[in-house]
Amino acid sequence: MRISYSEDEDFGGQFELWQANCRRSLQGKAGQSALQELEAALLAMPDKRLIANKLIDAEGDVCSLGALAKYKGHELTVPKGMTADGFEDFDEIDLSGEMEDFGVELGMPRLVAWKVVELNDVQIDGHYVPFIGPIKEIGYRRPQVFIPTTPEERYEKVLAWVRKQLSSERKVSKATG
Repeated sequence: MRISYSEDEDFGGQFELWQANCRRSLQGKAGQSALQELEAALLAMPDKRLIANKLIDAEGDVCSLGALAKYKGHELTVPKGMTADGFEDFDEIDLSGEMEDFGVELGMPRLVAWKVVELNDVQIDGHYVPFIGPIKEIGYRRPQVFIPTTPEERYEKVLAWVRKQLSSERKVSKATG
């Protein structure tokens, strides 16, 4: 059974098996090729910004897979009459199924597409900082405030992750070659 974005397991170690398969897919020949293409797509973006949870928004900003689609010559258009507030999820932008399926349509191995979507939409969501101000501490720690990731920060983090995945494979191939 696939775990996806959940850590619920049917048996012990299932989540780690899923992650190990993802790592192998990222390090494989097809995965490395897909990551090289994603890196080129990110570098070719005129505006170095990535959005989350949408393929494209009303301003024309895209997510990681949207950047790859544009790079490959796919025309991404905002549906007529939609505003920035009108987007709720990918299905409103003529995508059926899960976003990773779109990555597969773009030529990515399924687990590589899954990791890219997970990174773009889940892992790089933001961070918490301790609240500074005249608030009484709750138990043993101070309250925290969530700071969302900006589109520019998301771009930098996705590009850094892609380059890290590529450099780790280059190190492995040099050591074995």
